[in-house]
Amino acid sequence: MGMAPNSALSQIRRSLTAEVDDANYVVRWHLGGDAHVLRVPGEAFQFYVAGDSLHSVARRGEHQDLRVTNWRAAGEIWDRIAEASRLPSFTSSGGGPQSLSWAPPRTDPGRARWPWAAALPASAALVAGALAGPREAGSVFAVASLLIVLLYVMSTTHLSRTPTVLEFLLTSVGSLAPVALGGNPFFAIVPLGGLVLLAVLESSTKGSASRLWLIGGAVCGVGTVIAGEAGFAAGLVVSVGGVVLSRLAPSKLRSRDALAVLVGFLATSAVALTGIDVDMAIEPSRPLGVEGITLLAATAVLLAAAFPLWALHGILFHVMPWLAIVGLGFFTVVALARGDANAQAGAIALAGLSIVLAVRIIAAATQPIKRAATMQRLEGRSGPTSARLSSSRWQ
Repeated sequence: MGMAPNSALSQIRRSLTAEVDDANYVVRWHLGGDAHVLRVPGEAFQFYVAGDSLHSVARRGEHQDLRVTNWRAAGEIWDRIAEASRLPSFTSSGGGPQSLSWAPPRTDPGRARWPWAAALPASAALVAGALAGPREAGSVFAVASLLIVLLYVMSTTHLSRTPTVLEFLLTSVGSLAPVALGGNPFFAIVPLGGLVLLAVLESSTKGSASRLWLIGGAVCGVGTVIAGEAGFAAGLVVSVGGVVLSRLAPSKLRSRDALAVLVGFLATSAVALTGIDVDMAIEPSRPLGVEGITLLAATAVLLAAAFPLWALHGILFHVMPWLAIVGLGFFTVVALARGDANAQAGAIALAGLSIVLAVRIIAAATQPIKRAATMQRLEGRSGPTSARLSSSRWQ
């Protein structure tokens, strides 16, 4: 564009306006004579309403720190503005002249839950060790820890809260399911690890080098060697889906990063086609009985329903956490269809995660209904409110 970043930022700040259009915010600005428009779903921001009391805040949940949520949402919007204007990120520029010195408040309740995030997988591993042995204990700890990291990354999409201790407990207990059924969740570690790595790369690093994305795709490809067809299905869906989404929504995912994921996945998954037998010294899992197949089928159904409903009821500032759920859904469905006992043991460890996702989606889907009911009750007490945000200038 040939314009200094500090001059561009000044132009944007002077011309930036935000208006309410139905349930969305319409953000407009001018830069170098060009007009830009960005639509933001109204659910990206949440506010206290007149009549809030300590009781209503308690029902909303202490996990939902609206100041942190709104601050992060505003930071995401500034990054979308920078991308649309073909400028470096305003929120991660190291304090330079084009920086907004953007730092979220330090009241994020998720930090206070990290001890639980470590203690519950460790406790599940101890139970697995007592039931089966040290190998199963290590596998359970790895799977439970990766699932908790994925929960933290998913919170950046505003669906719809910071992870809770109960969600940590559900995911940790779910990772024990294969051990209780005579299996080992080891075969889910690498495919799950690759998906989580890609999700973390997108949400925690701005403009990360494509070689990191290449490594993430390569890890997904190794999942094919470890978990067979189920691992291949998960990696293929994520790598190809990333390329498609990078074309449809380039502001969310750069094409070169998506292509790096695809190349890394294809390069390492090709090893599986050579017929190389990798001896991992892991005892094969026993075929699932009726109880196990029933639980696996329920997990597959919940995960399969999670990703389209998430797209409808979530706010997808980041696409890789959503694609990770898509990949895990395909992993579970293929494991169930192909009857691979090892892959099924890995997939059934996702049972707790599937329940967490189902509860989150139901909460997100019913939130507008609850909000409308609350507003009706408030208007019944004090009459219709006349305050309405029509437009505001961001300075």
